[in-house]
Amino acid sequence: MNETSPASPPLLDVQGTLNRLKGDTAFLETLFTVYLEDLPVKLASIEEALAKTDMPVLQRTAHSLKGASATVGALALRETAFALENAGREADTAKAAEILPQLKRLIDETTAAISTALAQT
Repeated sequence: MNETSPASPPLLDVQGTLNRLKGDTAFLETLFTVYLEDLPVKLASIEEALAKTDMPVLQRTAHSLKGASATVGALALRETAFALENAGREADTAKAAEILPQLKRLIDETTAAISTALAQT
């Protein structure tokens, strides 16, 4: 099910991020590249923390993913990472496990959107 409410954030706000960078496309490319390199590391850490029910690590990693996602304009992923961070803070493993598939889907979709954006710059 891929329902989107009017209040749902966009998958990737390239223009907003570029505006914050004052039009510096080279820096945007660097941000995107570093972000894409780090996504699999963060996801693996989240999955491992959840498997070990290490909720403090899950919370910290989700917090880091939230901030990195906000920086590059991956707003939908930022929101999901925030929800996962909250589940970690509340030590709610069931909620975290429920959020994980959505996080993975958004990582895949965001990766594709960033790859497309990089190809256009």
